[in-house]
Amino acid sequence: MTLKALLRGVGISVMLPFGVFNPPLVVPHSEIVGYDTTWYLYARSCELTFRQVPEVKMILLAGDAEWLARCSGAAWTLHEGTAFGGPAGQIWRRMMNTALVLVVLTCGALALKHAF
Repeated sequence: MTLKALLRGVGISVMLPFGVFNPPLVVPHSEIVGYDTTWYLYARSCELTFRQVPEVKMILLAGDAEWLARCSGAAWTLHEGTAFGGPAGQIWRRMMNTALVLVVLTCGALALKHAF
């Protein structure tokens, strides 16, 4: 996916070579609401929602979202807090934490096995 900062909004398109004959989908700046959040193993991220279709969400790294917000000329800003009221982010975080603990325990067990 490719994001473009356009004067009239944010352009979302498919990367080359798949999107050769397809123009970008342009979301007007007035439709975007951004929230600072944590996703991807506690990496600072931003969740973008869209006013007319609030069930559609886009998660971006914070730097990318901040760049898009700056390019919009203050047409939209990033808000503190979270956009979603459901447990989606919490479930993702718990799964990643569980996977991380399992990897650490497995590596520790293998290190102990080879040490003796």
